[in-house]
Amino acid sequence: MDKINSGIEGAALLALRWKCEQHSPQGGRHMGNREMRQAILRRLDSAPGDIFTGEQLSDFGDDQAVLNEVSYLEELGLLKADYCLSGTVSWARITSKGRDYVDPSGGIGGELSVVTVKLHEDTLRQIFINRVNASDADSTVKGKLIDQIKSLPAEALSKLAEKALEEGLRYMPHALQWLQTAQWS
Repeated sequence: MDKINSGIEGAALLALRWKCEQHSPQGGRHMGNREMRQAILRRLDSAPGDIFTGEQLSDFGDDQAVLNEVSYLEELGLLKADYCLSGTVSWARITSKGRDYVDPSGGIGGELSVVTVKLHEDTLRQIFINRVNASDADSTVKGKLIDQIKSLPAEALSKLAEKALEEGLRYMPHALQWLQTAQWS
């Protein structure tokens, strides 16, 4: 009789384990906090605008772990949630900020956050001319360089600015030090 009971019990445990593995995005394995947060956001993003119950998120971990991660994501504004008095998640819904976070391209929010800096070609010319004038070069060399800068077409000036930026970024540690000590007022 013990063999029959242990066989039935074993089959039941295997069925439960199979069920957990089927419903867990990590195949029933333990997830780290970061993995759990990503999985929760991906689940919520699978049906944006829909509300997911705490029960629908329970396969990511125990109630306390899910509560902690959902609370953290809500503090960051990546989702909205409500909580039961028992200390569990009642429901959660992804926000637009959460959708943008999950989107590898950054979503529309990423596009809206882009800062475009436009420098008029006369401004670029003047920056380069000022730099030449501040150099230790001979005045005849400076004059030739300034004449060349003045005669550059807009596209060549743009390429020159791009190369100057690349060269400047090579000295980034010095630039960071300068940024920390620069007077901005």
